[in-house]
Amino acid sequence: MKLSDFKDKFAGETIFIIGSGPSLHFINTSLLKGKICLAVNSGILKYKEIDFFGFVSDDHSIRHWNYYKLLEEIDCIKFLFKDKLKRYSKQFNNVCFFKHKTWFSPPNRYFLP
Repeated sequence: MKLSDFKDKFAGETIFIIGSGPSLHFINTSLLKGKICLAVNSGILKYKEIDFFGFVSDDHSIRHWNYYKLLEEIDCIKFLFKDKLKRYSKQFNNVCFFKHKTWFSPPNRYFLP
């Protein structure tokens, strides 16, 4: 599965990004029924209430978090940062790896004021 497989898949549609933060406890998930939703990091903890299209993370430390094991059971696309997570994700199905530059990615140089 390649990231390019998803280009224009939801063109013209609204996608809801469910982030990970304390406000997650206070959202009315019934408003998201039938909507296209993508979870970021611990946003996936709402998987019993929200039918997620996908999960995305570029944080290598997720493999130590309590919900990482849940990703084996949850039927959604796992968009994972290849450089940090490929070797920790062999047990998952429906994985799409992506690459991006981070603020510390060599050989890029940033000149900050």
